Amino acid sequence: MGFGCDSSLTSSVLRCVIAATLMLCCTYGYSQNHSDSARTQSTAGQFSLSKLQSKNQSQLSAAKPYRLSSRMHLQSGTNRGYLVLRVDLMKGSHIYSLTQKGEIRPTTISVAKSPRFRLLGGFVADRVAEVTKHDPVFNQRVEKHKNQVQFFVPIELAPGAELADISAEVSINGQVCTSQNICMPILGETVKGRFAGYFERSAKKQNSLSSSESSSKIPNRQYR
Repeated sequence: MGFGCDSSLTSSVLRCVIAATLMLCCTYGYSQNHSDSARTQSTAGQFSLSKLQSKNQSQLSAAKPYRLSSRMHLQSGTNRGYLVLRVDLMKGSHIYSLTQKGEIRPTTISVAKSPRFRLLGGFVADRVAEVTKHDPVFNQRVEKHKNQVQFFVPIELAPGAELADISAEVSINGQVCTSQNICMPILGETVKGRFAGYFERSAKKQNSLSSSESSSKIPNRQYR
């Protein structure tokens, strides 16, 4: 699965690294030095991205041309990681970006407050939206995602929080439009995101992006 990146933009660089770590987590699950219970949870979170995307798209229909799911990942050895909202879209359908302007409804995402974790920033897409600078129908700039997009936000767990007890309620507002120009509003639809695995970050990537992480308020703090 590809990720659109613009190396000239800090947010795009950060998007690439976070998206890559999320994909590595899903592929490899937990590292060997964690407990048996954590390893069991990680195994459940492993899957083939390409196979799952194909299966999800085949199950979608014009009646509901999208599917929502959510999960949570932590960096190994820390209480910080990412909460992810995944949107699978029927072939030919699209959802508008988080930064869509004008008369078109943008995608907005919110998370219910919890004493077990907190958000460390705002949601970002794992790929750059497809842009039409001047859409003849809307007479404006249009930003949209097709097929599949994952939105993620950095999080920090509260001290002593048990992974088995953590569940994030993620709500999304927006609209999905099909290739037949039929648009379906998404009005506060909510999914729950649970812990799905750890990810490792290489020292090389971490050092090369230390300034980007600092400016984005996503520090890499170890447990104390």
